[in-house]
Amino acid sequence: MVENNENMLDMKQLPLGFRFDPTDEELVLHFLHSKLKLSSSSRNYPSNNCNNPHLIPELEDFFHHYHPCQLHGEAFESCGQWYFYTRKTENRVSENGYWEELVGMDQPIYAGNNCNKLVGLKKWLVFNNKGMYASSGVKNGWFMQEYHACSNNNLSKRRKSKQPAADVMNKWVLCRVQQVCDESQWMNTFNEDKSNNEVELSSSDEAVYLAMEENDEHEVTYPY
Repeated sequence: MVENNENMLDMKQLPLGFRFDPTDEELVLHFLHSKLKLSSSSRNYPSNNCNNPHLIPELEDFFHHYHPCQLHGEAFESCGQWYFYTRKTENRVSENGYWEELVGMDQPIYAGNNCNKLVGLKKWLVFNNKGMYASSGVKNGWFMQEYHACSNNNLSKRRKSKQPAADVMNKWVLCRVQQVCDESQWMNTFNEDKSNNEVELSSSDEAVYLAMEENDEHEVTYPY
């Protein structure tokens, strides 16, 4: 298990009334893409370094070594949700249980003034304790939103100093984990995410988006 970073920002350090509640677009543009770009530029980068250092930590082998109840003190927590980066894998099984991907519930994440640029993909997963098999919905209250970055087909031909290569884009995912009381609460979260899929970009979002546009060929691939 990764040791807790003493320098990781604590929400208690923020003024009253502040909270971390990013949209899907903000998580992909400002956090995941920054993480991947930094990963491609240097092999010896600080584990929690990105545009927002010491905010979202790495739990490199989360799926193989963690039960979700162990996230407290390890991942970044805000508003009852835990955020962290981890290595992408299709094998999400540990000695405590496994994460089951919900088929047919993937959500594309778009950005741009007309929401016409595909920048990421969100997968939904539920956790099942060892020996349990979920027939549908949430069995023990833990579910995850797993964010993937989408890359251009020709990124591997570009210089790494400009944008992350396609293989690097697929090495890390950003996860948001939450525990709910019942399945109806989980479905409400899913439906709210669908209805809030199109939001107006802030000035900082536009700056990131325009930087990505400079080398964009409008040809993208899904991250799997």
